Amino acid sequence: MLVERGRYGMSAQSALHVGIAWLAVSALLAFVNIGAISNSPLAYSGDTARLVLLLSPPLGADAAELIALIAVPALTLGIGMSLAARLTLRLIGDREVMLTCLAMAISAPLLTQMGPAQIEHGGWQLVCALLAVNGLVARNPRTGGWITGLSLAAWPSLSIESWPLVAAILGITGLRWLRDRADRMWLGHIVRAMAGGSIAIYTVARGVGDLTTYCDRIGPVHIAMLC
Repeated sequence: MLVERGRYGMSAQSALHVGIAWLAVSALLAFVNIGAISNSPLAYSGDTARLVLLLSPPLGADAAELIALIAVPALTLGIGMSLAARLTLRLIGDREVMLTCLAMAISAPLLTQMGPAQIEHGGWQLVCALLAVNGLVARNPRTGGWITGLSLAAWPSLSIESWPLVAAILGITGLRWLRDRADRMWLGHIVRAMAGGSIAIYTVARGVGDLTTYCDRIGPVHIAMLC
């Protein structure tokens, strides 16, 4: 089972390793893909569109779009590396943190979702998955359960294809309960956080006027199953 073995916070050395790896990989990806980014047709929405609108007045539309196509994927990559490094620090130790970052840097499927111009929700789904697993190795069932539960609420809100992995994570917490009755609080906190988070995300994103259940997003029927 997933248990916490390392220190609670990331050391300065580990944080430096993550930062160096992130800067190096981001710079290399931006350099290699700058031509394709500049010449490709742009289609963006949501937070990326807001970032473009924010940067357009001082920088101009073209420069703002170029920065957004590089900055948004770099942000998801940085968050993903930090969460993966934190897991490594918890379960293994300091020395393997840099190896974790390097493994992410050479992972083609991961960079396909977090590389420059990748502004769809694939990168954020990976972030949600890593954050959910980080919650499972927390010391406190309430804190860890709510971190995991809120991550599992956000993940299907991006794409309902995440449900099998969400079910697997819930299964892990169920096995914890069967292994040790003292761990029974984990599942309760996770399910409550999932239900509350799903309701909040649905209300903010779509409001109460549209109660239609779509094929690729979490809807009222799915939320009712959690409540």
